[in-house]
Amino acid sequence: MSKHLPYDNYTWVPEGEESVTLAKTIIDHPDDAPSGYILDVDIEYPEHLYDLHKDLPFMCRNKIPPSGAGKSTKLLLTLANKYNCVIHYVMLKEALGQGLKLLRVNRAI
Repeated sequence: MSKHLPYDNYTWVPEGEESVTLAKTIIDHPDDAPSGYILDVDIEYPEHLYDLHKDLPFMCRNKIPPSGAGKSTKLLLTLANKYNCVIHYVMLKEALGQGLKLLRVNRAI
């Protein structure tokens, strides 16, 4: 349950690296490796998973609720597609294993 947290020696993955190549590298990266990735990704939530994931969807977002219930931000778990979502590579691998689709890796560190 516990993971090492990064504290120094951050490096950005080179801008020119293909999103598909980077995604394959991350998928093949071991979960218990001494180094890892934090990613900014776009994710598609397929409709056929809605019933299965409706109680606890992957990847929460900090947003103002659309119902207008206050002006403060809340942590929302929705079945909507996620854009510019920052996620640890191990959590991304779990989400992809459950059927979510990776549209694009915007950047990675």
